[in-house]
Parts: sequence; structure tokens; C-alpha cells
Amino acid sequence: KAFVFDTIGHSILLQKLSRYGVRGLPLLWFKSYLSQRKQCVCINNVTSPYSEIQCGVPQGSILGPLLFLIYINDIVNATDAFEFRLFADDTNLFQFINNPSNIIQLDQLHFDFRKVCDWCDANRLTINVEKTNFMIIKTSQRLVKTEGSLGINRSQISQVTSTNYLGVCLDQNMLWTSHIEKVRKAISPINGIISKIRYYVPKSTLLLLYNSMILPHISYCIEIWGNTYNTFLKPILNLQKKVIRFITFSNIGAPSSPLFQQLGILSVHQQCKFNTSLFIFDLRAGHFPQTVNDYFNTPPNTYHTRNTTRDNFYIPKVNLTLTQHNFQYAAAKHWNSLPEELKKIQSRTTFKSQLKQYLLQN
Repeated sequence: KAFVFDTIGHSILLQKLSRYGVRGLPLLWFKSYLSQRKQCVCINNVTSPYSEIQCGVPQGSILGPLLFLIYINDIVNATDAFEFRLFADDTNLFQFINNPSNIIQLDQLHFDFRKVCDWCDANRLTINVEKTNFMIIKTSQRLVKTEGSLGINRSQISQVTSTNYLGVCLDQNMLWTSHIEKVRKAISPINGIISKIRYYVPKSTLLLLYNSMILPHISYCIEIWGNTYNTFLKPILNLQKKVIRFITFSNIGAPSSPLFQQLGILSVHQQCKFNTSLFIFDLRAGHFPQTVNDYFNTPPNTYHTRNTTRDNFYIPKVNLTLTQHNFQYAAAKHWNSLPEELKKIQSRTTFKSQLKQYLLQN
């Protein structure tokens, strides 16, 4: 995706820098930084003449990504119809549609999306049609039909049932089955490797392999997807049980709980609680911006009952069973279930250590 860095218009970027308050000598410095750069092409030891670069920011530079973020930042002003989520050159648009008829008119969506395309054209950016798609997020019980079409110029944008977003696979029902399958496919071959090399390397090496090649796939964003239904998490748990039996040379039917404790490995359910509780610990320590803090509510200090203390979070009231699996609800529930003495720990290192021991024993 880095090719978008090459299409940034220098004059447009300088105008935006000026609008954000970069003026005078600093702006002249940026103009000098971007101008009079040259490049050539070398093929089969034959080098082309040097040509001056008319657009783009220097690839591999520290300033390059920052300048691109400044350049694309005002895309959110293209239309009020969408809620924008930007991460580097990955842009996602969200629109809430309340339609009792369960029919979504794509022509209206196309009209709104056209404004985003116009902004890209005006800013000399090209949308990659092959990597662009749309997904309707809904409950599994709700049937939704679409009418009309959505496209860029004369190319149709395809509708998908799942899509990757910053390394997490989102599915249209938000059940995380697609991401779980992605994790399963990633760690299954590593299980096979461990089963073969366990006869030739010490246990410490096998644990190192687990922690470096399996655990990262399981723990990445597990705070979000790990709160889904236990049935959906079973494929991951089964692979974990297999690998700990491989490492300990246990029989296929050996109880897994003692093996998890023996190796100090958290099951997928325990890992979810661990990461979520650590997130709340960091939240309470003030390590996140206010927008994240506002997502959770702690009870007022004056309000205490047997079941609530000032170390606890309000558990939101929900009507749908599916909503009980969302991050806000599950995070508050996991944190509130921890022992009071654990929640009062101030050191992050101590909290992590004691939290892991608590989860392994429970």
C-alpha cells in the first residue's frame, strides 16, 4: 500500500501544513525538503537519466508517514454520512443504517461514497478497487437485502461477509468465527513442528517456540474476539491441549488443566481474561486517552454496596445475549470478578505476575 505515498501532491501538502499552522521558515524548510529530489531506474545495469520527482514523500524516511497522515487527515471533512477510522493508509468508513424494512439502498450509499471519491481525486489519491469492499454488520438472525449497486468509477465494489481490519478478521455477525479460523490455521502447523522436534530439543526450547510462534497469534486483540461463545473458541483450545500434551509427552487423553499449570501456559479463555484485566489495569493507571476512559464508567466513590466497590466498573445492562460478549461488558465483568487484593496492586509487573498465577489456579 506504500504506493500512495508516491502520489502526494507537494503543493497540496504545503497548503495543508500552512492551514495547520506551519508557516514562515518551517514551511520553507518543508518546501526545500520535498523539492529538487531526483530518481532514476536501473535495469540490467542500464541506468536511465535522472528526473525530478514531482510528487510523493521520501520513502523510508521518518517524516514520510507523518506527512501522509497530515495529508489525509481532512478526508473526514469529505462527508458527514460516514464515521471515519484512519490508520496510516488504511481508511475505513462506517455508516449506521436504521431501516425497519431490512432493505439497504446501495444507491444512496453510493451517493455518499462518491463524495469520498471526489476528495481523493482532488487530492491526487487513488482508491484501490481490488482492496476495497463493503460489509453489512448485523445480527445472525436478521436477514438484510440490498438494492442498487456501489462502485468506484465503473468498477463495482464487492460485498463480503468478512474482512481484515488491522490484523483482525471481522465477520458480518461479529461472532469472530473468521478470525478464530485464521488463528487456527496459523498455529496448527506450529503444533505439527513441535510434535516432531520434541524428541530432539529440551522442554525450554519447546516453550520458547510456543511463546514466540503460537502465543502471539492467540493473544493479539484477544480482548476483542476472545469473549465470543465458548463453542467458537473450542478449535483454539483443542490445539492448545494438543501442544501442551506434545511438550509434556502426555497421553492424548491426559487432563489438560494440570498441564496448563505445570507449563505456566494460559488457555485461550484465561488468556482473554488476562489481557482484558491488564487492559483495565492500564486504563485505571491513566495510560489511555480520555476517549477510551469515557467508554467505561466507575461507580461514584459515595456509592458502595456489598457488590460494588470503587475498584469496580459498572456492568452495562444489555438486552441481547450477543451484547454480553462485547468488550465493554466483558471487560467490566472480568475485572469485577477479580479478588479485591489483586485489584489494589499498584505495580504493573506484580499485577501481571499475580494475575497469571490466579488465573492458572482458577
